[in-house]
Amino acid sequence: MSSIHTFAKALKTAAIITLAVTACDHEQEEFALSDAEAIEQRDGPGDGVIFNTNVADGEAFSRVHYDSNDVGYVGAWIEEIRLSDGTLVQGIDIVNGRLTGTAYVWPGIVPVSDLDFIDSEWTIAIFAFPSYKEVNLKLTAYAKDGNVGYWDHMKFIDLATNQPTCSDEGSLVNKRWVHLFDDFAVDEQTGDVTSATGAVTFACRNGAMGKSLAMGWSPYRPQNGRNRYEAGIRAIRADYCGTGESFTVAGTPIDVADDLGITSFSNPGAATEAGYHEGGASCISASTARDGGALPSCTNGLPACPANPLNDPGALIGVKLP
Repeated sequence: MSSIHTFAKALKTAAIITLAVTACDHEQEEFALSDAEAIEQRDGPGDGVIFNTNVADGEAFSRVHYDSNDVGYVGAWIEEIRLSDGTLVQGIDIVNGRLTGTAYVWPGIVPVSDLDFIDSEWTIAIFAFPSYKEVNLKLTAYAKDGNVGYWDHMKFIDLATNQPTCSDEGSLVNKRWVHLFDDFAVDEQTGDVTSATGAVTFACRNGAMGKSLAMGWSPYRPQNGRNRYEAGIRAIRADYCGTGESFTVAGTPIDVADDLGITSFSNPGAATEAGYHEGGASCISASTARDGGALPSCTNGLPACPANPLNDPGALIGVKLP
């Protein structure tokens, strides 16, 4: 359990706005995904071409540290979390995708978890020398999910705009949900997934980072590790070279499966595009890139995929183009 560092409030300028939004049963039901919804790429910035869509008060961020000391006062960190009754949260943790923590309630520390965080207000400090800014969020909905393949999912409102922090682009009804995970971070330039002790990541459902989690490729599933999660991000974005460069366009549908059977092809007879591992494509059968252009030179030495790309010995994720 990591404690939240309380930074001096002298630079705080944004006022907290109270929103009357509560979680309902239908919020939880809304997240039930069909296979088609899970694999379809959507129009707009959240179509899987980009890594994430989480934005508050004009600041895009995903990796947020619990403690400013972890980032040497450069980066983003959680300044403060207060529950709906004003109780200050002492520390948070993500356990199997579930938000947990501790709070001080006289005369001592008590555990808090999941639904306790509804209507909690979060202050995130973002410092990129020489600029410093605080953004204020409110967790307005929380849906618990007992399905091993999915994680609990939340909605955050940007209190500066009264809008969800996750983009409203796209056609999927679940587009505004966010998953939280910790101990791993995604480099949004390269797509590399690395250990990140003391940090929590906001992964919007309509970006590649959130979608790979929702597909069941969580880095916390013992059989997955970070490799399958990273491979999922690369497969969703057509990152053949494993460099972070995407070769897909908005609206391109894909059919995906993994070597563990967590997700299976909806149409096994469809044309095979590629097999993917954490470093990019392991085999390639498409003659052009998913965006219609020429395949990048990194694919020149790759073998042709078998009809089922998961039969390629290096493939963790297979992609077909329906």
